[in-house]
Amino acid sequence: MQLSASQLQSQHKALIDALKRGEAVEITYHGQTLGIVQPVKPSVNNKEQASAMASFFGMHRDLKDSAKNNFPK
Repeated sequence: MQLSASQLQSQHKALIDALKRGEAVEITYHGQTLGIVQPVKPSVNNKEQASAMASFFGMHRDLKDSAKNNFPK
């Protein structure tokens, strides 16, 4: 999303809404980019991320052979 400095004054709610959606907003002044405002938290849901990480890291937990059992004695 892109907002000019004058639009920012009158459409600040659009900036907040874009940040809530996880979008970065480019602020311009006379056609030149002044900066980019980015959301603080990632756009990924924390529960979704935790679930994905649990399934990824837990995918081999059922294996009976572990690394310590595979070394020669």
